[in-house]
Formats: sequence, C-alpha cells, structure tokens
Amino acid sequence: MLAYIIAALIWWFIALNHQNQDMTNLKIHDVISAGVERENEISSIETLRKRKVAQYIGEGSIFLLLIAAGAIYIYRAVNR
Repeated sequence: MLAYIIAALIWWFIALNHQNQDMTNLKIHDVISAGVERENEISSIETLRKRKVAQYIGEGSIFLLLIAAGAIYIYRAVNR
C-alpha cells in the first residue's frame, strides 16, 4: 500500500509538471502569434512556470514527509 501511495505521489508530480509545461508553451505561443514578441511577457511566463515547479516540489515533499511519518507510526504500532 505504501508503494502505491508513493507511486501515486510521483505520478501526481509528473502529471502536474507536464500540464504546467503545456500551459507555458501555450501562453508563449499566444504571445508570439500576437505578432510582437514581447520578451518581458515571455520572461514572466517562464518565471511563473518555475514558481509552479517549486510549488509542486514543496507540496510533494510535505506530502512525502507526512506519508513517511504515518508509515513509521503504523509500523511501530503494529510491532508492539
């Protein structure tokens, strides 16, 4: 069960990161197709993408720590 939960957490990160990259590419494409390539807008879109990746890593790390703490607690309780 623990392996399944960790695999789901990893899949969650991969899926969100992929979606984030797709959204970034779409936004950049919209800026470029508007005719005028605005470097500031593209830079802010990339900055937002990086912030989202950091957010996903932070959330995933907290979830992983909580899962590990719960698993350790259950393991110790069962062994008593």
